[in-house]
Amino acid sequence: MIIGIGQDLVELKRIGDGFRKGKKAFLNHILSESEQEMLFQFKTEKRQVEWLAGRFSAKEAFSKAIGTGFGGSIHLYDIEVYSDNLGKPEINFPTQINKLFPGDHTCHVSITHTQTTAGAMVIVEKI
Repeated sequence: MIIGIGQDLVELKRIGDGFRKGKKAFLNHILSESEQEMLFQFKTEKRQVEWLAGRFSAKEAFSKAIGTGFGGSIHLYDIEVYSDNLGKPEINFPTQINKLFPGDHTCHVSITHTQTTAGAMVIVEKI
């Protein structure tokens, strides 16, 4: 059963500006520690910003799919987006969300980029 569908689109310039201005604080607000390690595996700032914007967009889309938004007990850094062995994005279902939606869940995630934007779509499904 589908719990929700979320979609988000973000401008790379917006994410890039935040990344360059307050790098550590900005990253701590958006990414988990393991995601920050993944980010710096990319050699160029351009690719880092694309990757970061895609993850940000996926987290926003996830919050829309579950209908909670951010704030309170749920933060961007609580939602961890990682890639499987083939590069497919996945989301670890955060503990706080499991309390709201008990049971087994899966997330279907798609992330895309253009020269100026990154977007994501997330479908959350109860299995």
